[in-house]
Amino acid sequence: MGKLIIIYGVNGVGKDAIALSLSREYTNSVVVSDQRILMYHLGIIDSYDNSLKIDKEKYKKLEDTSNEKFIDIYQNKFIQTLSEIKSNYDIVFLISHLVISLHTDKESPLYMDTESININLENLLSGIADGVFYIKSDCKDILKRREVDAKKYDRQRPLRLEDIKQHQYLNDKKWDEISKYVSENKKITILNDEGKLDKAISTARDFIDNILSDVSKL
Repeated sequence: MGKLIIIYGVNGVGKDAIALSLSREYTNSVVVSDQRILMYHLGIIDSYDNSLKIDKEKYKKLEDTSNEKFIDIYQNKFIQTLSEIKSNYDIVFLISHLVISLHTDKESPLYMDTESININLENLLSGIADGVFYIKSDCKDILKRREVDAKKYDRQRPLRLEDIKQHQYLNDKKWDEISKYVSENKKITILNDEGKLDKAISTARDFIDNILSDVSKL
């Protein structure tokens, strides 16, 4: 059974960049996201392959999904799917969210606590997760990345600094609440400020190596 590393952080903080870089360094590793797993089980996409491009309309379908359907997937399919992925890879990097930003075609984003749709974070974090990253960055740096992504990838994300600060505040608060579910040697907060991506990746790599080293000693 492989190791599951969960990567939390607001949109544009650098989760994908860090996860993809790490996946190239570790053999038989894969990057997946909670959103793509949800879309797959909702029939919005045919695969949760993280390399596949997802357009705005598909994100809109996800955001318009009822809470009842989210709850059904999280209760009956989500953990099972992650366990199946773990059985096929040595390391699984799961890009995930503590507070979801609903913003497609909205003037102002709406924020949804993941536990409000019955995601059992305690079961996820203390159960099948082997390590957890919480990625943070200066809000102005996040804004710059979102502006670049909007032009390069046609990704619609809130581009007002006050919205980013609010989302970051809510994530920080949620992280403080749920990090108690994770033992100290299995969690880390990583700063990914402008120009320091290599340092963030190096910190993440050292953390993973420690997890793998601890396992090898058992």
